[in-house]
Amino acid sequence: MKTPVPTIPVSVYLIVFNCAHEVGNALASVRPWADEIICVDSFSTDDTVAVCESYGATVYKRAWEGYSPQLRYAESLCANDWALRLDADETVSPELATELLALFAPGLATTGDTSGYKIKRRNFLQKRWISGGGYYPSWHLRLFRRSRGGHIERKIHEKVKVTGGVGKLAGCIDHWCWQADFEMWENFLNYARIEAEYMTEQNQRVHFWNLVYLPVGNFLRRFLFRGAWRQGTFGAVTSLRHACEQLARLLMAWEMQNREFLNTPDETYLSARRERSTEPKP
Repeated sequence: MKTPVPTIPVSVYLIVFNCAHEVGNALASVRPWADEIICVDSFSTDDTVAVCESYGATVYKRAWEGYSPQLRYAESLCANDWALRLDADETVSPELATELLALFAPGLATTGDTSGYKIKRRNFLQKRWISGGGYYPSWHLRLFRRSRGGHIERKIHEKVKVTGGVGKLAGCIDHWCWQADFEMWENFLNYARIEAEYMTEQNQRVHFWNLVYLPVGNFLRRFLFRGAWRQGTFGAVTSLRHACEQLARLLMAWEMQNREFLNTPDETYLSARRERSTEPKP
């Protein structure tokens, strides 16, 4: 007979939408020890809510207002001071779970000056671990005291900031980010559009030289200097993914920033339109 795993005073929170195919794995990795699980659902049309509830999560429904607002709302619903943010396509590794149980042994993590812990992520492209190119170790502040910080306002790639000391944990969060064909590309185009909107809102102008040296430098930095070359063509693909996302973001931002220029007709356009207007109708 298995010895029951004790719960620890940590609230785990997720934002979810149409992720019934993967969120169960995330919840299964925290259910044995988490004191509570909070899921904020943006009115999913699949079985996401039912899956979340089957793992003991408390589900709240809220219309989508962006990553940061959703996360801040989910965080505000947590009952415990200590909170762990998790994505629907992530799982807590067994090593990290064991480390958390030891960390929150009675009287340990609840005292002292530590306000949060950074946790590294292991990213997977389908069934292959991306070990280089800046993908690993990729440190993120995920476990933190809500009384000492929380999510800051960002349009994308949300961040937690705290006051006080921040430690690092040895275990990792596994990120099963791109598990289907072409999912990586669909994902980066969505992020590129959001980041392009943010760049435009912040008046970060795009110039010709940005389109050249930034994506090229991004690829070379990841492939050569961050070790992606060790994984051969696979490493080149994952490095190019970042470079291509950056190029797409810059091109989208340039288009957004030059709407007036693009919508001012030049002489060739006007001539072509006049020619079409004089064509005999069938």
